[in-house]
Amino acid sequence: MKRITKFDLSGLNYLKKLRIGKNSFTNAVNSYGNDPSRSFEVTACSVLQSISIGDYSFSDYASILRIENCSMLESIQFGKLSFVNIREVYLKSIVSKNPH
Repeated sequence: MKRITKFDLSGLNYLKKLRIGKNSFTNAVNSYGNDPSRSFEVTACSVLQSISIGDYSFSDYASILRIENCSMLESIQFGKLSFVNIREVYLKSIVSKNPH
């Protein structure tokens, strides 16, 4: 998956957990790069509860990181050097409507 320039998950209404391992979606294994053509977006995943990204994954993505309209999201974990050179971050409508 190192050649994918846009990671985009949208409208996955049954996705509860997104877990991506170490060194995924990157050309810069155990390192980092700076590719402004690469972006990460997770939008309109209505029951998504957690996002976990392993060390060095997406480490050469340098455009946009967007997480939007995921109102059940409770946790986001990024590993070491994940998204290290990202230029824009959008977190919108990720507050749970159902307080615990």
